[in-house]
Amino acid sequence: MSMREITADLRHIASPAALQVYLGYVLRAPAYYGENLDALYDILTEEAEPVRLTLLLPERFSPEMEAYWPRLRRVLDEAEEANPAFCWKAADK
Repeated sequence: MSMREITADLRHIASPAALQVYLGYVLRAPAYYGENLDALYDILTEEAEPVRLTLLLPERFSPEMEAYWPRLRRVLDEAEEANPAFCWKAADK
């Protein structure tokens, strides 16, 4: 099974709400996706197909996103640990 490569460009995302909508879209989340960190964890740990998520980060987050980033990173790390089919990395371009 080949790995699905997903790149999510967060450079113009200014709020956690916008981020959750965008991640739902790029991850092809099911219609019932709750657009919050718990729901994100659920879809990432339920994923059976190998997925590598690359996040393109801005030089500087908005203040709201700056506060949210550690929580998002923790959820991604925990999902990666729980599901061997999921991995992620941050990149700046």
